[in-house]
Amino acid sequence: MSAMKTNLIFGFSIILLSFSLSYGQPNNRLVVWLPLFKEAKVPDNKILPVFPGGENALNNYFYTNLKQAEKELGEPIIGFANYESRVSFVLDENGKVQNIELVTDSPNFAKMDQKLIEMVKKMPDWVPYVEAELKKSLKVGLVISYNDNTAHLKFD
Repeated sequence: MSAMKTNLIFGFSIILLSFSLSYGQPNNRLVVWLPLFKEAKVPDNKILPVFPGGENALNNYFYTNLKQAEKELGEPIIGFANYESRVSFVLDENGKVQNIELVTDSPNFAKMDQKLIEMVKKMPDWVPYVEAELKKSLKVGLVISYNDNTAHLKFD
């Protein structure tokens, strides 16, 4: 399925947000949304982390895994009228996912929240964050939201 068709058919909005980092110790002071990555001037000495294959690959990763989770659970996941959950994690110096936390949960969608955590645990290694030519850890987060009134799967 093409990315354009995916954008038009499914009602998920996956947004990557990034939290600032101080020498390997992530903190939550600054939030930067993925769409801003494209437009914000990133200092020359910093390279932001990238999911292997970019935004479309991240989008496809979650869509594919959500469809698989539907089969495993025997009930629809991509069919909720409104759903939003936030998960944060640390990308280490090698781009490996660590320290996964559910930032917000949806009591009515506990199975979905659990599947979301499992998907994040299984993500492939990212291209790591680089600052001043040194790979560093960075705390990032994903907002997964679904609204039946918006038929799109996109990052911005």
